[in-house]
Amino acid sequence: MSGEIALDTSAAIRFLNGDVGVTKRVLVLPEIILPMGVVGELLFGAENSTRPLQNLPRYLDFIEACTVLPLGKETASVYAQTRLALKRKGRPIPMNDLWIAAQCIENNWVLGISKKVNSEKTLGNFYLILFTENSNLTTDH
Repeated sequence: MSGEIALDTSAAIRFLNGDVGVTKRVLVLPEIILPMGVVGELLFGAENSTRPLQNLPRYLDFIEACTVLPLGKETASVYAQTRLALKRKGRPIPMNDLWIAAQCIENNWVLGISKKVNSEKTLGNFYLILFTENSNLTTDH
């Protein structure tokens, strides 16, 4: 496994909510990286919550403290290639998850998640790492 670790939306939310297992793993990272799709999901979640006035400033502060890179032409190319490969395999994934995966693939980031996923849907050298209380930072690829 190589590359820096970026947080998935589920891991970022659990970190923001003080989940002990996720927090322990995130705080040892040299930097917290958020794919742009995760930023969008966090902002939507804050605005759509029952407490947007409390959540939005907290989420914005968190996003500001993280490393966030813009999506570019290369990300779009990786997205298109990955989406086509998954379509041909009959294994589509939600579009925003695909943008997150494309940005991770482009930047050689490992994606830190906090929920189990079907790793058969990942492609090539795209790695997932499970951030939970009982995980040993194992990876799927």
